[in-house]
Amino acid sequence: MLRGRWMDRTVLRGLALLAAAALEACGPTTSHLSDGSYRSATGPPSTLGLDLANHSATLRFDDASVPAIAMSLEAVAEKDWPHDCFTQFSSSIVESQAVTPDPLRLVASVSSPELLLASPRLDARCGGTPGVQLVGTTVDGVRTVAFTRQ
Repeated sequence: MLRGRWMDRTVLRGLALLAAAALEACGPTTSHLSDGSYRSATGPPSTLGLDLANHSATLRFDDASVPAIAMSLEAVAEKDWPHDCFTQFSSSIVESQAVTPDPLRLVASVSSPELLLASPRLDARCGGTPGVQLVGTTVDGVRTVAFTRQ
């Protein structure tokens, strides 16, 4: 009888350790920003050049009559990085950089409406496709312009 209880406790402890290890493996992953050239996947047709060493980014629209937008980047504290790519048990933490000018005025062509992003930031994209996203607040809520690495 004593041996049966001991075995039951040992098995339960083992199962509890396995469950804890499995849940820990489902914890958050981290996606980082990286230098390079990115092509717009959503939003105005454009290319974003990212230079983290110089804390800068340049947005060039396909319409050559629209001037490029030079942006300065400022690191956001890691504890304040947003979570994205949520699953049932976890999410990804994405590196974030604050963008100036603020607000950021995007005009893709002389005939397109202006997109004004307040409190803009540049976030790494999580998931299988390397990229970044430009995130800001508009009068309609939060707006995201996604870019895929070229």
